[in-house]
Amino acid sequence: LQQFRVHAEGKVHRLDYAWPHVMHGLEYFGATVHGQPGAVHADSGRTRRLQSAGWMIWPITSRTTANEIIAIARFALGL
Repeated sequence: LQQFRVHAEGKVHRLDYAWPHVMHGLEYFGATVHGQPGAVHADSGRTRRLQSAGWMIWPITSRTTANEIIAIARFALGL
């Protein structure tokens, strides 16, 4: 599911892509969105909150290949 909402530590986060039934999610990290001052700290806190809530977060970037994303999906789904 795209833009899946997750409540964690009193905040609502949207995962770029999620498999909620297994609590795995893809998060895109790119300079356009995450390149602002303080973004590293905000992203780190967000990832920590999501992981504390039981989510496995898979960071991807513009260099992540389609084959890598497929491998993540297979792992997340136990295939």
